[in-house]
Amino acid sequence: MWVGSTPSDAQRRRVPPGAQILRHGQGIHGVGSPRGHYFAYWGRRGLEIYDVEAQRRIRVDDAPQLGVVTCAAMGWSPDERRVAFTHERGVAEYDLETGRVRIVHAEPDDPYNRSELCSVAYDAEGRVAWTRQQRTGAVLFREQRPPVAFPAGFGADRWALLAFGPTSGAEHLLVVNRDSHRATRLDLARPSARFEPLPGDFAIPYADRAGRRLCHHDEGRLLCQDLRSGSAVDLGEGSMVGTIEANPFSPSGERIVFRRGDDVVVHDFASGRQRVIYRLTLPGGSFAYRGIAFEGEQRVLLFEHAQVLNERGPAIARVDLRTGESRVLLRDEQQYCYAEVLGADTVFVFRTNRGGGEDLTRVHFPSTRL
Repeated sequence: MWVGSTPSDAQRRRVPPGAQILRHGQGIHGVGSPRGHYFAYWGRRGLEIYDVEAQRRIRVDDAPQLGVVTCAAMGWSPDERRVAFTHERGVAEYDLETGRVRIVHAEPDDPYNRSELCSVAYDAEGRVAWTRQQRTGAVLFREQRPPVAFPAGFGADRWALLAFGPTSGAEHLLVVNRDSHRATRLDLARPSARFEPLPGDFAIPYADRAGRRLCHHDEGRLLCQDLRSGSAVDLGEGSMVGTIEANPFSPSGERIVFRRGDDVVVHDFASGRQRVIYRLTLPGGSFAYRGIAFEGEQRVLLFEHAQVLNERGPAIARVDLRTGESRVLLRDEQQYCYAEVLGADTVFVFRTNRGGGEDLTRVHFPSTRL
């Protein structure tokens, strides 16, 4: 028992072997680098970078503090050298090679009129781009470039938060209105950002990180659009688990995993084939918030919250697409919710605690007792 702790504090620290809590009690997730070598997040004492290959933390002691914010955003450069992040007073950037922090943008010191900086990414020239949500609407800023106001309907609501998704080698950015779910694509390779509205009303759209496809729900069905050719594919009945930030695609973008009733289904875009790879242990159970994700091209992780008879607690399971074999990697008294899978053996997840919060947790599977 920790001195001065409550029972809920003690309970949350009883993590299974192989798991490590990086931040207690606040659901502020991080972002993995493009090739999966690093994971940036807000830790206990500020900005931290986790080196997945070395399995060690890098603490950025001179980074600005997160402060009191309505949201926090991070984005990696395509070469994995730099990570940009928003905080209470602006936008900053950390360079892994030099170990230095650079202030990209400083917000006016006005506590009564704070802007929301909820999106950040890099453009094709390696400059930081971010959105600023103001009373008059949303504005796109890029370093050394004039700001661009979003068209009517893409941020007129003060509380509409816009989500970035870096695509096509950072030449395009996918922008989604969190309130209306309407989507548009920005071509940043041109002298001025050009908005290309995508057709239809997208109910929680998902874009693969290779920048090829956008999928969304439409009256109980899943529809996917090829952003390069414009062709569309109907995946049939189904739903994807999670919010806009969820990533149901394989690293190549050629496969997608989703839920159909109590089944987990994988669709292969190249062959057009689908197959059921897992079924919920108990009917009516849950795959959890953002609870299905690819681990490489041939394996899928899922976070099942259904209580199984004669077993203790929810589980993280792995399905091998080549053999169809499923295996429980970790079972715990607490629930796990997907944040990000990096490499072959490491996942960053939220672990619920009895105090009602979510602890950002790293799980390294080779050291986990199966």
